[in-house]
Amino acid sequence: MSSTPSAPASAAAPASPRAHWMDATRGFAVLLVVFTHTYTMPQGMDATVSSVVFANVIQVFHSFRMPMLVFLSGVLLPRSVAKPAGTYYRGKAERILWPFLVWMVLLALALGTPQSLLSWEYWRGGAWHLWFLWVLMLCYLVGPLTRRVPAVLVALVLFVLLLEFVSGPRDWVRPLYWGVYFFLGAAAGRLLPRMRRLPLPVGLVLVALTLATLAAHRAGEIVVSERHPWSVLTALPGILLVLWLAPRLPRLRFLEFCGRQSMVLYVTHMPVLILAVGWFRELAALRPIDFYVAVASVTFLVPLALAAVYPRVRWLFEFPTASRGRAPRPRSAAGSSSGVSSGASSAPASSGAGSPARETVAAEPVLPITAPMPAVPARSRPAQRPRPRRAG
Repeated sequence: MSSTPSAPASAAAPASPRAHWMDATRGFAVLLVVFTHTYTMPQGMDATVSSVVFANVIQVFHSFRMPMLVFLSGVLLPRSVAKPAGTYYRGKAERILWPFLVWMVLLALALGTPQSLLSWEYWRGGAWHLWFLWVLMLCYLVGPLTRRVPAVLVALVLFVLLLEFVSGPRDWVRPLYWGVYFFLGAAAGRLLPRMRRLPLPVGLVLVALTLATLAAHRAGEIVVSERHPWSVLTALPGILLVLWLAPRLPRLRFLEFCGRQSMVLYVTHMPVLILAVGWFRELAALRPIDFYVAVASVTFLVPLALAAVYPRVRWLFEFPTASRGRAPRPRSAAGSSSGVSSGASSAPASSGAGSPARETVAAEPVLPITAPMPAVPARSRPAQRPRPRRAG
């Protein structure tokens, strides 16, 4: 008995090109965080380095480096909540809760206080820089609400709660304050293509507003802090300016790499910085410049090295079984198979990519400069009937 031939499998629809500017913007923000900590954290460990130039640069970017990072994480939310609830929460556990647990342990070991791991006070809110993952976990926990409630309304509710409980414990004030940025980012995700098309006069207005807020912050007229709820508005002009300007800039491949691996750079740099300060502490009083160069070099290079060998150390940043059952990722146009596209994909997202470095975001498709010509179909021929075989 002959079987009916199956229809040929349809070719997979090509994925949209990467939104490289999103990667670069995220990379720039996380590098600013690392740079800030290389200057400020040693001062809290009795290893002071004084530099007017560094202090001014940090002061300028202080008002919107973390708001930008949180905002861009929120941009990824609509794509995440489109998944089934089980897939969504499993993905967040694998790529946010897991690195939070791993790096809280490694941070305690780097500080020389392993006994703190037995204290709830150490875990609650996230120690040192890991408060960011604490905030992300809580934001993603309530993220599915945006399936039925507009994200901007969630941001407004969080702001009202912030006004009410601003004097409460910092571990709970932080999620309210930074959650406003997160859900504003979620609300702005669908507006990114429109931001790119804003005319030049609007861009110039954003430049003026950003410079005004930076000057007010520099002069001390605006205090950016979770304890000052209205300061949440300070970073918005700068964020909107970046969203308008970044797509117009040329490709910056190093920043794109840092953006794709932002989770690695973020969680790794602080334990490395703490260890580096201990290694080079004696240089701080004798040769402060040499001390800073040594500490900063280690703090930047070690996380970058881990990002470069990510497949070998993946378990430090996502649950070991997180990649099982997923199809291999195609190489991007830049030739890198690590990270996930920041552009829209025609296929559904893989399970639960929750980290800032590995999530995907729907963006306006970018048309190629030279569109490929459609294939010319071959001239059809009349189907030939099979000749019956002669018996015997």
